[in-house]
Amino acid sequence: TFNTSEAARPRRGSAALLHHRAGMKNLRVVTGALVERVLFKDICKTAYAVKVKVDGVTHTIHARKGIVVSAGAVLTPQLLQLSGVGPKQLLKRLGVKVVHDS
Repeated sequence: TFNTSEAARPRRGSAALLHHRAGMKNLRVVTGALVERVLFKDICKTAYAVKVKVDGVTHTIHARKGIVVSAGAVLTPQLLQLSGVGPKQLLKRLGVKVVHDS
């Protein structure tokens, strides 16, 4: 979303939010990163990390408290399906380990 209420120059709402949060020790912003999938604990189906590719190198980023999935109307379902959350028949056909049938 864009903030057009400022007379000088409109800017994205996310940019304004990050500007005020830049000094937080528990926030790290990585640009140009692609989340490949969310990792879940097998028994309790709790997300504990994400696999991220940055500059062609895959990293695992572990969460301390929680993971927020926000990739838009199309990419959020795709990311969840790549992570094993979705229709069981589709996931099996694609060779994705089923975490949760939905």
